Amino acid sequence: STAAALLAAHGYPSLALAYFKARGLPATLERIPLEYFTKALAVLRAQPGVDRRRLVVMGHSRGGEAALLLGAHFPELVDGVVANVPSSVVNPSGPDAVQPPWTLRGRPLPAVSSAEFGQADPPANPQAAIPVERIGGPVLLTCGALDLVWPSCAYLDAITTRLEAHRFGHPVTALRYPDAGHLVGGLTTWYGSLTDDALTTSGGTVEGTQAAQADAHAKLLAFLGVR
Repeated sequence: STAAALLAAHGYPSLALAYFKARGLPATLERIPLEYFTKALAVLRAQPGVDRRRLVVMGHSRGGEAALLLGAHFPELVDGVVANVPSSVVNPSGPDAVQPPWTLRGRPLPAVSSAEFGQADPPANPQAAIPVERIGGPVLLTCGALDLVWPSCAYLDAITTRLEAHRFGHPVTALRYPDAGHLVGGLTTWYGSLTDDALTTSGGTVEGTQAAQADAHAKLLAFLGVR
């Protein structure tokens, strides 16, 4: 991916991982084992030049949800989390919400109902909230106030509130961009290009999203630099 290539260009060994809608993978986001990601972490950890004490996971949108889940459920493997426009809860799978999106040790992770999708209120099932307080390292979060996909800034607030309530012992950086939408964490190439048409369903202005992406990328490099 472009994000991995950019990070690699800055000297950070990176691995981009597809987890659905690719050859050999499920067509939709259904029953994806979190262990699939940990196997990839093992592959990355074994590569030359990788600092095995500083493995950071990063994701955007549902990938941000996955990054938080990995940090929370595998703190011994994950040393930091970057979650761009993430959710504070496990959302249902798509498109029919019948199958669970994620599994752990062969069992579905609790998720909110389809009626709760896109709601940042406390879930009806408290177990659907991601236990972010279990993350074993620093956390970087981004959100766009004009997000039309889901309320990423309300989710960000729910995440930081939970971390504060549990007296989280690691640094938390929360970046909120008032003129950006769901593409804020995707650098400059999400969905092809930043055009008015591309932003119609994701929210934000072209100028606001570009400025936010540039700032978020600089903050990401700073975050990685102090790890």
